[in-house]
Amino acid sequence: PALAHPGGFGEPSMSAPHLNEDPDLAFVSSRLRANRTLLLACVGLGVIGSGLYTLLVPPVYEARTTLILPAGSESGGAGALAASLGLPIPVGGSQGSLSMFAAILDSERMLNTLVKDSGIERRKLREKRKVVQDAKANLIQITFRDENPERAIKLTQSALDALAQFNEELSLPTKSQRAETLRKELDAKMVQLRELELRLQAFAERAKSVPV
Repeated sequence: PALAHPGGFGEPSMSAPHLNEDPDLAFVSSRLRANRTLLLACVGLGVIGSGLYTLLVPPVYEARTTLILPAGSESGGAGALAASLGLPIPVGGSQGSLSMFAAILDSERMLNTLVKDSGIERRKLREKRKVVQDAKANLIQITFRDENPERAIKLTQSALDALAQFNEELSLPTKSQRAETLRKELDAKMVQLRELELRLQAFAERAKSVPV
C-alpha cells in the first residue's frame, strides 16, 4: 500500500529504511541469509569438535620453580660442583655461577636422578623438562609439563632436592663458612705466635754473654 503524504495529497513514496540502507551491508546480509544453513552447520561442528577434544585429549599442567642467585656471588662452589659432574667451568663471577647451575640442572646426572625418582622414560622426561636462565635477573627457572599436576610438582621438587644433595655431597663451603674457617686458623696462628714470644722472652732473660 502507498504511504499517505503528510500534506494530504496521497502521493506514493518509499519507506525511509530502504532509502538509507547500505548496498554493501545489504549484500552481506543477503549472503548470510542465503547460507545460514552452512553457517549453523559449521558452528555446530565447531562446538562438537571442541567438546570432543576436551573430553578425549587430556590437559597438560605446568609446574615452575625459580632459583634466584645473589648478585656478585662467587663461582667457587658452583665450579667444584660442575667439575664433579664433568661440565665445562665458565668464568665471569655471578654469570659463571648462573651458567654452571643451569648446566647442572640440565646435566645427565640430574636426568638420571629424576628418572630414578619418577620412573619416567629418559626420552619423555627430556620433553617434559625445561631449564631457562635469565642473566639480567640472575635467576634460573625450572619447568616441568605433565598430564598429572601432582607429578609435575613432584618432578620440580625432585630437581631441587637433587641439586641440594649434590651440594651436600661435595660439602661446598659458602662465603661465611670460608670466613669462619679463616678466622679459626688466624686465631690458632696468633696463639702459636704468643707462645713463641713468651719462649723468646724467657730465653732472653736466661741468656748470658760469655767472652770468647
